[in-house]
Amino acid sequence: MALLGVDPERVLVTGEPSPGEARKLALARGLASEASVLVLDEPTNHLDLPSIERLQAALVAFPEALLLVTHDDVLAAAVTDTTWRVDDGRVEVSARR
Repeated sequence: MALLGVDPERVLVTGEPSPGEARKLALARGLASEASVLVLDEPTNHLDLPSIERLQAALVAFPEALLLVTHDDVLAAAVTDTTWRVDDGRVEVSARR
């Protein structure tokens, strides 16, 4: 949780975390699991810029497969090596080496 900028004391103070804190908690749980594939749909929603930067670093370090659905081109370019862009009924695949 700390890797994503979550202060556990702050989260435990309330019975219902903010949307951003809830998102960070879910992401932290996924990153800490022993999953071989992480599937994320718009993971940067409700996150501030420092949290997005921390998430990006965590995803770059994630040792397994990642399926990411996002409109955040900067994040996608930083954490993926193959992009499938869906636009107007067409799919364009590009790979970076």
